[in-house]
Amino acid sequence: YAGVILTKDGPKCLEYNCRFGDPETQALLPLLKSDLMEIGLACCTKRLNEIKVEFHTSMVAATVVAASQGYPDNYPKGLPIHINTDALNKLEDVYLFHAGTALTEKGIVTTGGRVLAMSVVGRDL
Repeated sequence: YAGVILTKDGPKCLEYNCRFGDPETQALLPLLKSDLMEIGLACCTKRLNEIKVEFHTSMVAATVVAASQGYPDNYPKGLPIHINTDALNKLEDVYLFHAGTALTEKGIVTTGGRVLAMSVVGRDL
């Protein structure tokens, strides 16, 4: 994905990322129709041009990030996170990604600024 800013001289690219942990990637990967392992292997063996990379074009996805209070500056760590897994497991095409979390004797707690990301796939937003 590209991080773009509009300036008086027009749009400028601030960054270009392709990290799997980024929320932007977490919104795109559920739309991937092709086998991600096959794509990665093709990249590593210099034969990406030999495979077809396809996405579900009739679907859209969105990701919402739950961030710690104070992020991106100072934020508390070790706060408990309560997830209703029964309700979550009943939802279709919903993905919950852990980022700044840890499993401790107290349960799941915050350890970072971007704590959780939830992605959903559907026919429209």
